[in-house]
Amino acid sequence: MSFGPAFKAIFKFHRIMLIVTPWLILGGYWVFLFVLTHLPATRLPAVQVMGKDRTMHYLAYLGLGLVFWLCYYRDMRPSFRQKRTWLMVFTLVAYGAFDEITQKYFGRTTDVMDLMFDSFGIMTSLVMLFFIRRLIHWLFIIWAVLFIFSHWPSPTHFIELPKELNPLKPLGYMAGYFLVTVLWWRCLSPKNKFMVNKYIFAWTAVIMVAYSVFDQFIMLIMRKGFSSEALTTALMSVFIGIVVSCLFGLQNQAEENYQKYVKHIEEQDGQHFNGLYDDGLGY
Repeated sequence: MSFGPAFKAIFKFHRIMLIVTPWLILGGYWVFLFVLTHLPATRLPAVQVMGKDRTMHYLAYLGLGLVFWLCYYRDMRPSFRQKRTWLMVFTLVAYGAFDEITQKYFGRTTDVMDLMFDSFGIMTSLVMLFFIRRLIHWLFIIWAVLFIFSHWPSPTHFIELPKELNPLKPLGYMAGYFLVTVLWWRCLSPKNKFMVNKYIFAWTAVIMVAYSVFDQFIMLIMRKGFSSEALTTALMSVFIGIVVSCLFGLQNQAEENYQKYVKHIEEQDGQHFNGLYDDGLGY
């Protein structure tokens, strides 16, 4: 039985997902920002953020800058001597201006200061992309952001959601733990390429489970109380992250097996051709 067709199908699926997924993330994030900034003020949820509206604009466009660059330019390093850097700045600042101008048609107000903080967020994303090159650095930055958001001193939080949006808190908590787990797995893999072995599985599981327990211990020290729900959510997110990382690793192994299979077929064809030539059947 030949596994060539199966390897080829998985290989193609992997390639398609690598191309499509970043664009889906960028498109979804961009649509989310557009909808959020064009909802009438009376329908906006009463979200309280440290620094109020300016902080939200800064963080939103910081994220947009990071996602845009990583989606469109991948691993390239930004430089103001390159046209691609200026193209990104012009595109996102132009969108920020369009966003502010069109808000007045949806019961919102146009604010030049919002556009200024949008631009600050875009420039910060370029600075981060220029100086932060290694994946493990991104891991610890995201880990630090997760820690700060979840341990901001009471009575006020960095982001305070209204009661009707309280169900979103566990989702944000899950997303943070899931992302950290996947990045940790990838950092442990050779050449930062998802692989599957006992060593990576054991270290990821031990480190992330230990941090989940440590996270609740810090909550007790800060007198926020132990939350079995938060611990269960964290552990479930770690489990999902490990499963997804394993699937990515299996895809990479399938791709490598397919390449080996193609190379083996090519070598066999070459030997067959050389045999025909040696028998006097070649030209």
